[in-house]
Amino acid sequence: MTIRARTVGHLALLGVITKEDGQYVSFCPQLGVASCGDTVEEATTNLKDAVAAYVEALQETGELKGVLSERGLRVTAKSPPKSKSAPIPTGSFVALFDQEIPLALLAA
Repeated sequence: MTIRARTVGHLALLGVITKEDGQYVSFCPQLGVASCGDTVEEATTNLKDAVAAYVEALQETGELKGVLSERGLRVTAKSPPKSKSAPIPTGSFVALFDQEIPLALLAA
């Protein structure tokens, strides 16, 4: 029997999407990252891309572990559950998403 090493961890994040001036603005409060799109789906996808770019930039500067720790974020072994309660501003939508984090990035 072969045991494979776990190479990817998971970070459960929240996206709050609000319609503003004909567009949907998406915001990840845990990381302070924002984006937008013409639809809820596009705003969510763009937010996921922005979060991935932010995580990559943090890794490149050696700040990833510190920022996650400072903001109380934990990388877990499994994908987070799809349901989670959170306060939602009136007129907003919520998107829960899983940001995969290569564990090698946290080893440094």
